[in-house]
Amino acid sequence: MEAKVLTALKGSIKHWEENTNNDEFDADACSAFACPLCYMFNPHVTQPHLSFVEMQMIDCVGCPIMEKTGYKYCRDTPYFEAQMAHENWADEDSNMTKDAFRAAAQKELDFLVSLLPEGERT
Repeated sequence: MEAKVLTALKGSIKHWEENTNNDEFDADACSAFACPLCYMFNPHVTQPHLSFVEMQMIDCVGCPIMEKTGYKYCRDTPYFEAQMAHENWADEDSNMTKDAFRAAAQKELDFLVSLLPEGERT
């Protein structure tokens, strides 16, 4: 894994570690703008001037998540469970919805940690 990709992956792991400990609702917890991997591999975040066709050609290419799953936009990962739990927390701010989000965030965190190269896992 290239050093800059590893750095982005570690940044995404740090973000999801923070999500597992969120006591207050954070509107950006599941945002692509808060994810270093999305920032690196999702042109919707950094290059919104590109055409739809141009974006489709480069979306997620090189992202270790897509390399693992074969899908764009974190499909087939725990991300969508976390996103749904986050939306539920936004709609109903309670300990139950917060705990559900934190549990889903832990699944996403575990998934991201599994993408680290063998020597980088702790």
